[in-house]
Amino acid sequence: MQPKVLLLDEPFGALDALTKLKLHEELVRLWQMDHASETVLMVTHDISEAISMADRVIVLSARPGRVKANYKIQFEKGRGSVLEVPSLPEYSEYFRTIWDQLEVSGVSF
Repeated sequence: MQPKVLLLDEPFGALDALTKLKLHEELVRLWQMDHASETVLMVTHDISEAISMADRVIVLSARPGRVKANYKIQFEKGRGSVLEVPSLPEYSEYFRTIWDQLEVSGVSF
């Protein structure tokens, strides 16, 4: 099967950290290699996971969920490995901006 859209709802939430990172790498590798799905839509509460894997991050408000912000994720020298993304200069700016937007949106932690 080669679906046009792959929907993932917290697919890595129950995994230990090492397994989670390995599967992040594998999912990105498979998507880049096969383009098995034209679009992958993943729901996550993990900002780092979103920045590391996505080319777009959409922030929703607290109930009722509405789109509050939409960020295009781009790295000047390319994304590279999911494991390398947190060391890229743009990563901390994206993280802080998204974190601030979550706080403004009324999301409680």
